[in-house]
Amino acid sequence: MIAGYFIVAAILIVGLFLGWRTIFPKREGFQDTIAGGKKIKASKEMCEKLEVSINQYKEIRKEHPDVEIRNLDETLEKMNEYYTLYGCDTY
Repeated sequence: MIAGYFIVAAILIVGLFLGWRTIFPKREGFQDTIAGGKKIKASKEMCEKLEVSINQYKEIRKEHPDVEIRNLDETLEKMNEYYTLYGCDTY
């Protein structure tokens, strides 16, 4: 009798989970394109903020070349990638 309740509860939980995932799918990362396939271009203000951040990280790297700063190089690489990806180099 109790085993039946556990089976029903498990089926209910799995059903609710699948329903939730169907209604609210997982969203990953930033959307690169909009409807029609146009590339997203960041605003000038966002590009300026990104450029300031890139310059600050580069300055930290210059000031402390012998100190290992976790993921600093990867962060700089990604920020530079986003800078060109979102059209900041055109401003």
